[in-house]
Amino acid sequence: MPNQERYRELLENIREAHAEHKKIWEEKKRRTKNSAKAYEAADAANRVLILRLRELYETTLTPRRAAFLKGNPQAIDEIISFLGVDVPAFRTGYDKEWFYGKLKKLSLSEEQIAALRGIALARCASNEYRREDSELRRLMIGLADMEFLEKIAAIPSKKASRVEGHKRRMLQVVLAGRKDLREAVKNTGNATVS
Repeated sequence: MPNQERYRELLENIREAHAEHKKIWEEKKRRTKNSAKAYEAADAANRVLILRLRELYETTLTPRRAAFLKGNPQAIDEIISFLGVDVPAFRTGYDKEWFYGKLKKLSLSEEQIAALRGIALARCASNEYRREDSELRRLMIGLADMEFLEKIAAIPSKKASRVEGHKRRMLQVVLAGRKDLREAVKNTGNATVS
């Protein structure tokens, strides 16, 4: 079973292979103005990228998918470990998005919920865009509590920063989907959360 360090290594290998492929392709395309020659020049780098993707999917994610969908706690823990690694690697955002969507339907332990809340807090504090963030926000509708909302509101950020946008969107989505939390915010009068 891979741990977060192993997932980080796999994702960084994919990121590096993709960067190398892109560099070769763009340089050849710039010099020749010919896409076919650029693809030909980048063929070896493309094969390395495919091998790195296979290494992640065939050895770790795909074998756990069926158990994950059945709600196996160990498989869920493994997928949460994968989700907790914030390395922007080629194509993995689509899978993270998919896993977040499926997690909404699974029964989760308190430890798993806490881990997912931690991932959401880290993503809100990040200055980087990730395509899977919108699905993570939707997952948090079901997993959030007042303490989580207060932690989101307490994340330091500058006006008009990406962090500020992440925080605002997380609070908007969660509060729009949770009447109980909207009312709790009203009752406490906590203006920083609303």
